[in-house]
Amino acid sequence: MENDDRIPVNENSKDDYRLYVKNKQLRKFVKRFDRTESRERITDLHREFDEELFQTEILDKRTFGSLKYNYCGRHMTDIKFGNIFDTYELLLADIIEVQLSDEQEDIFRGFMSKSSEEYYFATEKEIKTCGVEYGTSNLSDKIANHTVKILSGKSDELIMKNKHKDEVEIVF
Repeated sequence: MENDDRIPVNENSKDDYRLYVKNKQLRKFVKRFDRTESRERITDLHREFDEELFQTEILDKRTFGSLKYNYCGRHMTDIKFGNIFDTYELLLADIIEVQLSDEQEDIFRGFMSKSSEEYYFATEKEIKTCGVEYGTSNLSDKIANHTVKILSGKSDELIMKNKHKDEVEIVF
């Protein structure tokens, strides 16, 4: 394995897996990925929420309360050539469904009425088109092309659906 020099490592990404793995070692790496303790685990996604929502002050940790979610399954691509990083890639993501309380839903509904550079509430159609607005001259793709994997209509494509059956709760 070799370090990936395409995305600089910083404090937030130091435990992320971004590296080159020789094809003959790929199967062994995926098994290791599931066992590694220092990365995010389905049973504790604390770091992801802390970095993305609390440290950015989008949400207040004290008023948000605990987080509940269910594991939906794993999305794994075929190995294919990626033009952006000019290499073959395997993209792997565990998909969860957040179970918001009524109060937490109200917090997010309040965000939906505001415009922000830090977050965006997208419709299913916007996700499927990567944010490209049909019938306009605005053809920039503002939503990552891999975001479609989170749509409920894609759930049939997920593997390992029964890996984690119990609802998870994280107290911040």
